[in-house]
Amino acid sequence: MTTASGILGNPRLIKRFLNALAIRMTIAKAQGVGVDEAVLAKLLLFERLGSPIAYAELIAGASASETGKPTFLADWETKANAGVELKLEAPWDDPFVLEWLTLPPGLAEVDLRGALYVGREHAPLITPEDRLSSEAADLLAGLLEHPDMAAALKDRLAKVARAETTVMMDRLLDRARQEQAWGVPPILEACLAISEADPAQGPRLAAFLRDRPPIQIEPNIVPKISDQPWAAGVFRAWEAGDVARPVKSAIKKRS
Repeated sequence: MTTASGILGNPRLIKRFLNALAIRMTIAKAQGVGVDEAVLAKLLLFERLGSPIAYAELIAGASASETGKPTFLADWETKANAGVELKLEAPWDDPFVLEWLTLPPGLAEVDLRGALYVGREHAPLITPEDRLSSEAADLLAGLLEHPDMAAALKDRLAKVARAETTVMMDRLLDRARQEQAWGVPPILEACLAISEADPAQGPRLAAFLRDRPPIQIEPNIVPKISDQPWAAGVFRAWEAGDVARPVKSAIKKRS
């Protein structure tokens, strides 16, 4: 990473890259997905510095294979490592690709399915205006992509500055508004993790849940949030409102 095109030893970029790698390795372990760290690092490097079209073709090539191996890379890797001149067509005609092909490990015979699963980074709700540190931005990306794995990130979330957890909760609630059923959707796990890391976010989550349309509230959310310090107020609002009878029964049972 001290010589790769697009990084050239930039400490900030290297730190952010290592943050993303560490978070995704944590998610992989929590999900029981076997991932080689070097393989994941090489894929993340391509995702961040290579052509998005070429990266999509890499994913497609691995996904189309029954073994998850991008075998189309084999000839390129062999020639690149032998110093043979390679003239690749678009979207692969990039000097970075030639550097990347020579980086160990070779990927042509590696099953990439696990690494691609935890390595995905799609966080369209993160914008430059959010002004998050690299650690907070990568944690938010992990929460948005794998909200059901939020518990595995709690130790790291506890170290995030409170001003940043406010922005992170903003983005999570933006995503949560897309949910149409409030039992225990995965995004709830992410919101709870933030509220536990920063108790000031708890009342915000409580207000959000109170404002959900009554028809969306399902009984299994009651035991999920009942141990939260702000849950009693949410339950009172639901009991006084038009939530379904099974929800009110679940609240009464917990009480």
